[in-house]
Amino acid sequence: MTGFWALLRGELNRWIGRRGLLHLIGWTLLIQGQLYLSLTTGWDSYNAFWGFDLVVNLLWLFPPLGAIAVAQSAIAEERAWDTVGWVLARPVTRAAFVTSKIVGTALPLILLAVVTQGVIAYVWLPDVEPERGFAAVEPDLGRYAAVLGVLSLLVLLFVALSVALGTVFRRRAMVATISLIVFLLFTFPPGERSATWHEWFPGGLVEGQNDGADYKRISEYLLGGSFDGAGAVAVAAIAVLALTAFGAWRFGHEEL
Repeated sequence: MTGFWALLRGELNRWIGRRGLLHLIGWTLLIQGQLYLSLTTGWDSYNAFWGFDLVVNLLWLFPPLGAIAVAQSAIAEERAWDTVGWVLARPVTRAAFVTSKIVGTALPLILLAVVTQGVIAYVWLPDVEPERGFAAVEPDLGRYAAVLGVLSLLVLLFVALSVALGTVFRRRAMVATISLIVFLLFTFPPGERSATWHEWFPGGLVEGQNDGADYKRISEYLLGGSFDGAGAVAVAAIAVLALTAFGAWRFGHEEL
């Protein structure tokens, strides 16, 4: 893909300075603030004992929604500013343009909203005595890193979805609405969850009860259990590749 690295550097440079700082502050206040309030305003005994289950829930819920909010305008703003033609007049391909939008949006979001927040929580959460119950148990670092990797993949998935939809629809509201519907279906599917849904859909990794036999699969892995979510992770990875390929193909056939 000719010109990909030059385009990617341009996308990443947008996050250096005020934009990146505002995202860092915003994500820290949101994620760490939620954790702090949960610690100091009456956790029940279970949640107080396993505070990192709440970390998983927060990082599953908010960063993908943030990805939709940011990525839904990735293509639309270039059209609005009338800069698409100027960019493509350089020695770059349309596939490189779309792919750089996906990677250049996902990487900063993953770093600021998932990795940084996960690291901050890993440092302070086990040392805080909650209002009720027991202090949060510090998980194995390797397992914790793997869980953050899965959550990062989900952010990448919704960035790829929003950018791909942006090559089809010119209205940001349409892109955001469809992406949000997909997120809700992945997370809260209508009707009873089937065994197939639990095994193959990413939402099946985090859906479940707070304890017992139907405990959240990704949190169970974090606690030291085996990981049986390989199918869901594979589906998410394949979906990212498919959406990237579709977006590149669709944008390649668009009349500018």
